[in-house]
Amino acid sequence: MVTNYNDYHLILWLKEVSLKVSLFAWRLLHNRITTKDNLPRPHVLTINDHLCTGRCGCIEDTYHLFVSCVFYDNLWYLIYDWFEFSLATSSNLLLHLRHFFDLGGVSSKLNLTLKIIWLATAYFIFLKKQK
Repeated sequence: MVTNYNDYHLILWLKEVSLKVSLFAWRLLHNRITTKDNLPRPHVLTINDHLCTGRCGCIEDTYHLFVSCVFYDNLWYLIYDWFEFSLATSSNLLLHLRHFFDLGGVSSKLNLTLKIIWLATAYFIFLKKQK
């Protein structure tokens, strides 16, 4: 069971996943990606510039963008529905990741598939945010 950021290195560095996706995931879990709340120069943006790129009207931070934004959250619902899993809400990104990985049960093939899907989905959201 994964309980902290240090345990995730075993999950993020998969040979089946491209290095740039693994690097992105490491940066994501360490809050080192360019969300509007995480820009290097504070007080440069106006209040409207801090709003989520999903156009939901909320302030953009890592958790909001990748887990709770209404616009991007639909993608997670579709994936959960595809696997016929029940969706559990989580209070932070690590819990979301842990819950998603634990859905596979004991099958190592399914666990690997879920890890790849989570990483690919998070990377896709990041790419869409950049546009």
